[in-house]
Amino acid sequence: MSAPRVALACVAVLLPLLAGCGSSDGDSQTDTSSVVVSIRTWTPPSSAVENTPPPTSPAEYTPPKSGADKYKQTWTTPYEETTCSQFKTAMSGKQQWVLAADMLTSARQVDEKGAEMASDDLITEFRNGLVTVCVIDTMTMTDAGVGLYMTEPRFKP
Repeated sequence: MSAPRVALACVAVLLPLLAGCGSSDGDSQTDTSSVVVSIRTWTPPSSAVENTPPPTSPAEYTPPKSGADKYKQTWTTPYEETTCSQFKTAMSGKQQWVLAADMLTSARQVDEKGAEMASDDLITEFRNGLVTVCVIDTMTMTDAGVGLYMTEPRFKP
């Protein structure tokens, strides 16, 4: 495993813990608790049904331009219980993309009420970032998502 991937995984795991610590010189600190709560509380609908094969690479799924099912999640395990291993091996490309859309939308809404929906390209970039930070198979997707969102300003509204 390369050093940058290990470092990014460590940041993804430790950022939520360290962000609340602040500094000793009186600097203000960023409150990540609302982002963590927002991402951790989303649960897929119980009516969702798994019916697509897992992806072979993070770039294989291209979302449709529109349609009622564009953002419909068929992965039935809550994101806080979904591991990086499941994300990389058991989820289809569409399921990964919708997970990324859900997490990114939730986090952006916490940062700025009424924030516009992220572009498909930004959602795809977030999804690919999740693949990159998922170097520890047992890490949850919420931990990976929060770490990625908090360390990459380009995802903010």
